[in-house]
Parts: sequence; C-alpha cells; structure tokens
Amino acid sequence: VAAQVPELVVHPLPPDGDPEFARHHDADEFGCEVRQDEDPTVREHDGEGTPHLEVLVRAADPESKPRVLNLFAYTGAASLLAAAAGAEVTHVDASKKAVAWAKENQAASKLGDAPVRWILDDARKFVAREVRRGKRYHVILVDPPKFGRGPGGEVWDLFEHLPALLADCVALLAAERSAIVLTAYAIRASALSIGQLMEEAIGDRKGRHDCGELAIREEAGRRAVPTSLYARWVSHDLVR
Repeated sequence: VAAQVPELVVHPLPPDGDPEFARHHDADEFGCEVRQDEDPTVREHDGEGTPHLEVLVRAADPESKPRVLNLFAYTGAASLLAAAAGAEVTHVDASKKAVAWAKENQAASKLGDAPVRWILDDARKFVAREVRRGKRYHVILVDPPKFGRGPGGEVWDLFEHLPALLADCVALLAAERSAIVLTAYAIRASALSIGQLMEEAIGDRKGRHDCGELAIREEAGRRAVPTSLYARWVSHDLVR
C-alpha cells in the first residue's frame, strides 16, 4: 500500500466537436484536474481528510493489493487515485480517445509503474465475461452516462441497462471486505430510486447502504448546483 498519494493530474477532455469522443459520451462532460485531496467519485472523507475512495482501497485488502474495477472510467481520475492508494486497477471505457487520455494522465501523474490494466471495451460485455471467468474485485466503481455506444456500436441506455449491469457487478464483488459505488447523471431520476436499485442488486449481503446527490456549492453563499446522484454499498467488515 502506498504510504503517500502523489499529486494526480487529469488533463481536460478533448474540445467539443470531436466526433469519436462525442459518440461515446454526453456533450456536457468536462475534464478536471485532480489533486491529492480531491475525489470526483466519492466526496466523503475520513476524519483526517483522506478521500473516501482511498480509505476503501486501503481497507479492502491490507495484506496485498486490492483489486478495483472502474467502469465507464473516462480519463482516469478515479483509476489513478485507486492505483496511487495501492490497488490493482482495471480501467474500462468504450472510447479509444478517453483511454489514451487516461494513459497520458497516468504519465503526467508519475504513476507509470502503477498496476493499471487499460481495457477498451463495452462495459456490459466486459463485466459479463468477468462473471463467467469467476473474477472478483474488492471495489467496483460504476460511472455511466445516460446514453452511449460501445466500440462495436453497442448501445447503452441507463434506464434500460443499469439494473442488469449492477446485478453482474454484485456477482463480481469479493466475498469479504468489498464495496460498490454508483454515480448517475440522470438528474430526472431520484437518489431514492438509484438507492433502491442498488439495494435490490445487493440482495441479502450484509453491509451499509447510502445514497444521495452530489453538488457543487458556491464559494460565497449556501446555493448549490446538482451534478449527479450516487448510491453506495460497503460490506459490513469494511464499515467502521
């Protein structure tokens, strides 16, 4: 496990009008620059200000490298945070350009030796193969767009395909010390519906559920701009 997380650099996504990138992602997605104290997937921190994703990774398998699966992984912010925290990461995205961008971010973050497996594939197909292979992961991140296409023209529709994908993801969770985090950008849905969907997928597994809304709060004032919904499950042996 890494003793100190280095500064992570995530360069902006390609500008609007890139036809290849636009085929796979919504037009309102933007890149970001990620520093040690920021996590775009889970904004919760522990008492010492450590990103919650890093806490999950380090707690999942303290004796060796925990395995993290990042689906719809875009330009790699969460993948690099997990790798810097000591995980073996499988990064899956359907956009060739996004994967290439993520590799550039890995180099810019001086994490060239980090164990990240870069996969250009349709998320649903990849997860189904992993289930058949009997693979297991300690932490799974699911960050899908509302609509997209895979490298082979596969169609992704959040409302139609998310329930089955979550069921397959739960089948990939390690038997002990595991967690799954879902973020969804379909604001016309509700955090309650996303949370209930996660609960149904988890079934009888023991752990803690929570769900809510991610937002950006203005620096001066109390107003906030909603950005996405999230649902999270953490196994009982990872709950402090």
